[in-house]
Amino acid sequence: METAANNTTLSIFFDESGKQNNAVQLMGALCFPTDIYKNDALIMMHELNNEYSFHWTDYSGDAKMRNGIIKLFQVAVQIAPYAQLNILHYHYNQIEADAIRFGSGLKAEITEYTVYTKFPERIMYGLLREYDKSSQLNAALYIEHAYEYERLDLANSLKKQLNAHALYRGEPYFVSECSYKRKGEEIGVELTDLLLGIIRTIMENSGSTTRTKREQRNLIIRLYKMGLLESFIQNLSLYEWTGQSILTERNFQTYINLFIAKHFDEYKRIEV
Repeated sequence: METAANNTTLSIFFDESGKQNNAVQLMGALCFPTDIYKNDALIMMHELNNEYSFHWTDYSGDAKMRNGIIKLFQVAVQIAPYAQLNILHYHYNQIEADAIRFGSGLKAEITEYTVYTKFPERIMYGLLREYDKSSQLNAALYIEHAYEYERLDLANSLKKQLNAHALYRGEPYFVSECSYKRKGEEIGVELTDLLLGIIRTIMENSGSTTRTKREQRNLIIRLYKMGLLESFIQNLSLYEWTGQSILTERNFQTYINLFIAKHFDEYKRIEV
């Protein structure tokens, strides 16, 4: 039997940002070659979990958390050129409305299953499917722990479904691990949380003057001006689910331009 010449291990981190009551709801996965993500030169990045707490929705200007986020991006920017970031923008209310046709007894179940199992599967598959057969991929998937995922047994079903796709479609990957990670356990999950939160904040483009929203905007502008977001944005693929089988790709730069335009006074004021 011929052996693939190029054996690569991938580390993929999955999270979501935005619930039903938010204007923008996102799910996304961040992928690194494991040899890069776990390189000895990045030990400091992994150790940041021991000193700082990372959760975008909790950030409201706390100096220690701000410094931790900046430090994480200052290290992570070194490997950002090797990252792939796939994000899906979906509309929970639209899914609920479309699911009415299944009857009131099934609507909630099918909506939840679609959002919390089928969407993650599609996002992950998008990161794994574009390699030719000269590559042999071994993928480890890490999901930020959430009650919805655990109750629907996402880790096991995702591993089975993705491996079934690989076999059925002749893709050269194998998902060897799929597990949940709680806050503070895996820095790749924390980085994914921050990226999704930053991207959602930019897309929502809120004019709110609450301290939390103002501080989040200010930190985004600071990171952007420091050049710490550019490489991740360049490797971002943003898609929108509109109820069709084919996802619509969106240009994220458009959202950045609108964000800066709306908050231009803040943008000019912040110096780095």
